Amino acid sequence: MANPDIEFPKSKASKYADKVSRNDSLLQEAGYIAVPGPAGPQGPQGPAGPKGEKGDAGPVGPKGEKGPQGVQGKDGSAYLPIHGQHPGWAKYIDKANADPVRLGATRGEDGWVVLQLKKPFAKENYQPKGFVGNLYNENSYRINTKPLKIGAGLTIKYDFEIETFSSNTEVWVRSAVPGTPKETTTFGGFFKYAYTYEFSVVHNLHVTDEAERTAGIRPEVRADLDSLIKLKSITISVS
Repeated sequence: MANPDIEFPKSKASKYADKVSRNDSLLQEAGYIAVPGPAGPQGPQGPAGPKGEKGDAGPVGPKGEKGPQGVQGKDGSAYLPIHGQHPGWAKYIDKANADPVRLGATRGEDGWVVLQLKKPFAKENYQPKGFVGNLYNENSYRINTKPLKIGAGLTIKYDFEIETFSSNTEVWVRSAVPGTPKETTTFGGFFKYAYTYEFSVVHNLHVTDEAERTAGIRPEVRADLDSLIKLKSITISVS
């Protein structure tokens, strides 16, 4: 039992308690309690929000009916250049091991000596489509251009073996078109020592008119000093 002689200390009201006590006093003095009023009118619509994420794909729909058949196409044709020449190639190799031909400043016509392949072994599986005959004629010693179209291009690769007897022997190679002024001439090499060498020359040319087409192409070689040369093979590509 509490002792009435002991005085209980007075508690100090907090700030929050003061506000609550004061509010209750005001309500009691006013004699009424505030209640919420009716809702006001709806305000204007606000701006559109950001675009939401893409939703998941829906289920696959039913298969549609088969459409009408399209127009029947036409057969295609192989590509041909404007001159209409089918491409192809062939290679002719000296299998007879023919004797070499002598070169020198006084040989042939002004030093130019005609070379040939005697009884060559031919790889002709890929000659141009419709080509009649051989791309190399061993009887005339010429590349055969008669079956080609005017405008056709040729790439001719000559493979040689040369034996020089003097130092600093100079060799030139040309593809001549007999009976016409046309020729393609290339510097074959400058051979420093007396020795046996192998070398190749590539010529690119076109059949530009009827005279060139019927004449064919003849390989010729010229050297300023005495030497011996063999034409080992000719590879002819047509385009």
